Amino acid sequence: MASPSNNLLLRLHKWAWRQDENFLTEAFAHLLRYLLENEPEAAVAIVKTLTGGFLNLSYEEAKLLEVRTQVFLGEGTPDLELRTLKQLAYIEVKLESELGPLQLSRYRSLLQASGIEQTALFLLTRYPANVAEGEEKPDGLLRWYQVAEWISQERTRYSFKPVSSFLVDQFLEFLGARNMTMGQVTWELSGGIRALRTLTDMLFEAASASGLRARMVGDKNFMGVYLDGKNYWIGVYFERPEMLIFETDAMPVNKETAERLGIGSVEEWGEGHSWERELNLESEEVHFFARSKASQMQVLESYLEECLKLVKQIEIRDAKKSSDEESEEQPKKE
Repeated sequence: MASPSNNLLLRLHKWAWRQDENFLTEAFAHLLRYLLENEPEAAVAIVKTLTGGFLNLSYEEAKLLEVRTQVFLGEGTPDLELRTLKQLAYIEVKLESELGPLQLSRYRSLLQASGIEQTALFLLTRYPANVAEGEEKPDGLLRWYQVAEWISQERTRYSFKPVSSFLVDQFLEFLGARNMTMGQVTWELSGGIRALRTLTDMLFEAASASGLRARMVGDKNFMGVYLDGKNYWIGVYFERPEMLIFETDAMPVNKETAERLGIGSVEEWGEGHSWERELNLESEEVHFFARSKASQMQVLESYLEECLKLVKQIEIRDAKKSSDEESEEQPKKE
């Protein structure tokens, strides 16, 4: 099970049922407003890139830019409006939904009827946009991963204030958790994959040395080894690859006894509780990556042995769900 996220957007998003696009638009608009007010140099660069150079503002003009959401105009409701005294831009935001019939055409008509001479229309999507034949073509097609990259670039060019940096981190983490932005693939890929496979092999061997049935398992979030059927699991989560995690899966634990143990953490899981313990492989005490292969195996075997001794003191074996009755396709808890 992954540690609970401290990302406020992720926590609030679960309540945005059927309001996914609106929630994302509001979060983005809030970040833009804050940066325009507190980080004008970076904000004007982001807005300029976002609008393909249409809004090319000075730092002084940044605080005069209006950022509005869900602007009701009778013939339509543009998701995001960027307005100055002389310029007006609409940005239609999409995640996975399609454009409505002639939606962009209606927005273009609204722009033309606004009385503002300089106007522009943009479409911001998660996947490549599919603009139907006969539909008005936007002045720019944007993707969320591009927006994330532009924000990240400006954050590296300027020394953001602590609150600005925190808000940017929260927003980018929110996009990343929803797979709307990706990190760059670097030359470390080949070695990293080999190292991950080697670690999993070592964990399998350590489990076998402890007399446990072991099975390798993994998905887009983690990789590791099931132990004793599905009673326990040991491995790494890709979001925190430096932490080796041992946790109970099908085997429930006694909450009070586990808390008195004072080691690891206890979380609700289904109708019971599970227990988790972490080992920081990068810590000076462990110094795992500087060790020889034989020494690394000793660390893993010793850590697994310690975890198994501890978990025996807190597990509720009589209440455990039979691993034989579980489907092999059942996903591991997170």
